[in-house]
Amino acid sequence: LVTNYHVIEDAYKIVCITSDEVSHDVELIYYYSDAMDLAVLVPKNNIDYTSLVYLESSKTEIEKGTQVYAIGSPLGIQNTLSEGIISGRHSTDGINAIQFTASISSGSSGGALLDEKGRVLGITYASYQDGQNLNLAIPIELLDQACPEWNNSMALSVESHYIEKHNYGRDIEFLNKLTSNSIKIVSVEDIKS
Repeated sequence: LVTNYHVIEDAYKIVCITSDEVSHDVELIYYYSDAMDLAVLVPKNNIDYTSLVYLESSKTEIEKGTQVYAIGSPLGIQNTLSEGIISGRHSTDGINAIQFTASISSGSSGGALLDEKGRVLGITYASYQDGQNLNLAIPIELLDQACPEWNNSMALSVESHYIEKHNYGRDIEFLNKLTSNSIKIVSVEDIKS
């Protein structure tokens, strides 16, 4: 499963929900890059869906005006599809992003930008709030560039990623030892104190 890093950045537990409303716990962060805002996730159980084919935009000429579709969960409304066109390329933070006009909103991050044949061109990740239809996608081929040796990737369990990023390992280990009867809802500040 491919998404944006910023979607999972502060997560302790990650769940993906399929179009048939089935929840799947994510067991492993197979790869992540804060700089490229990409993450590859592995669910605990096999999800019986056909993978999408992707098209390397750097090796294929994607012209301005090419029809594209964005699918995501803007404002939590799952599997929303919008259409637009490629409007160009936009370099930001070292990424030669795909600029497109298909509507996206908060919650669309990590969704697929597709061509007319359903091939993935990129992962939607940003839009300009002060502009009209100024949206960006990370080219999908950055996954291959970022992690060419998939067998040697930096796989982490979801919990270890949280511990590594936030360094609350001692507190999490303590909470994991509690029984379900003794758990109460606490904030991070409560844990620290």
